[in-house]
Amino acid sequence: MIKLIGFDLDNTIINYEKCYWTIYKKEFNKKKYDKNLDYKQALKNKFNHTKKWLKIQSDVYSFKIAGAKIRYGFFPLLKELNRRNYKIIIVSHKTKKSFFGENLRTHSMKWLIDKKILKSKLV
Repeated sequence: MIKLIGFDLDNTIINYEKCYWTIYKKEFNKKKYDKNLDYKQALKNKFNHTKKWLKIQSDVYSFKIAGAKIRYGFFPLLKELNRRNYKIIIVSHKTKKSFFGENLRTHSMKWLIDKKILKSKLV
């Protein structure tokens, strides 16, 4: 029997909190990090349904993804699933190109490889 489990990439494996914090502190001229504040939601509240919000999302999911962290606890879980011989599938709803032309999938694949979640680019 094949044991298979899938994980959503965005906000399950990837924690974008620091990416949104970086943008938030610039947009709101803040210097102190508050672990209780949802920076993405604050930005969305200010810029929702605007080209600015689309640009923020494009930046976070493309070149700013390098600053994203692996969700806490993911590596130990992955290690345990590998020990139990599960096949792991990573899924994402990302479009190939953002509204601003960035290839979101390329940036995501690079992040997965850089974080040693994937060994190399998949076919």
